Amino acid sequence: MLIVDINHGALDLALEYEKSGKVPVIWDIYGKLERDKNFKEENKNILSKFKIISKKETPEFSNYNEVIAPVHCPIDVKFKTFHDAVSEIISKKYPKTVEKMITVTGVKGKTTTTELLKHILSEKYSVFCHNSSDGSITPVTVLNILNKLSEEKKLQIYDFLIFEISLGIVSSNYSILTNILENYSIAGGKRQASIKIYSLKNSKIAFVNEDLKNRFEIYHKNLKIVKNAKIISKYPLKFNYLKNDFEFNESVFGSHFIENSVFAIELCSYFMSFGEIKNSLKSFEIKNRMNVETKNNYAIVKNINPGLDLKAIDYAIFDFLNLFETGTIIVGGDLGCTCEEINIKKLADLIKKYDRDGVKFLLSGSVGKSLKEIINLEFVDINNYAVEENTLVIYRSNLC
Repeated sequence: MLIVDINHGALDLALEYEKSGKVPVIWDIYGKLERDKNFKEENKNILSKFKIISKKETPEFSNYNEVIAPVHCPIDVKFKTFHDAVSEIISKKYPKTVEKMITVTGVKGKTTTTELLKHILSEKYSVFCHNSSDGSITPVTVLNILNKLSEEKKLQIYDFLIFEISLGIVSSNYSILTNILENYSIAGGKRQASIKIYSLKNSKIAFVNEDLKNRFEIYHKNLKIVKNAKIISKYPLKFNYLKNDFEFNESVFGSHFIENSVFAIELCSYFMSFGEIKNSLKSFEIKNRMNVETKNNYAIVKNINPGLDLKAIDYAIFDFLNLFETGTIIVGGDLGCTCEEINIKKLADLIKKYDRDGVKFLLSGSVGKSLKEIINLEFVDINNYAVEENTLVIYRSNLC
């Protein structure tokens, strides 16, 4: 057995397979052990258990009866994904827990959807939730969390366990695929983001929206199609879904909240009444995800998260200007937040698209410094900026 990629959890998987009597070999395809000496030192006892193939070598794949690798791994041989490997492991180790699990994937809206689910279900149930705000969202992270909760004897205290997972889902009773807004390339162009559709087989019940169902072939024996909601008001956000009117409070901004909330409404309606869901939705807040604050009588809309891509930024600017028409838009943040880096040239073109009278763009952070090489705009310190009009902050970062 060959397990690929220490970066994304090969060591943890190897330990699991070792317990079952197998002898895994690990390929450090991205050279983590060469690059991260602290990691190598901290894990030297674990590393000593296994044969490690370095980045400089290429394994002879035919020597192994099974290859296990992340779905985004740029190899051409047939392999089992980490999503499927984790699914098999947790189904055997934690079958009762899997029955309580809700997994969420997609290109955009994963974190917001998990936060909505947690907020609504917590009104009546004991809920555990892990999403990108808490750290890594790889499939192996799910396994590690379940192991830790089991060691702490906490698995049984939760009615639901909710996980945000990148590029697919693992074994669970319910899964949500929020969208594939951009079917971007992964694995060095060998696969595309839409491959996460195939992981839906790991859940008993899968929710997708009708737009996704119309764009892609999706085969699942228990597929639930979530319809589009009818927007009643863009701010404060009000909408009609399943012949019921729902609304958010004034701290929530952006039509994408409606797109994400319909998934939560559909799933939570299995366990709660629409009346209970309505009341819960109205008290929902999520920090830095297009939420609204007021300062000096001006609105400050903050969209701060590591996964901001061009389409998410485009939607944020469109929503902001559609409501306020004029104002300041600060674009910036950190490079290297995610595996998929933002295209600075295309981001500059996007800014130019919205450049007009009454709209002032400012730059900040390392993203802003890269943009300033292309477009001549003022650079500001995001933490010391004095708000003088309605302002949209688009910042690519976990924290600000």
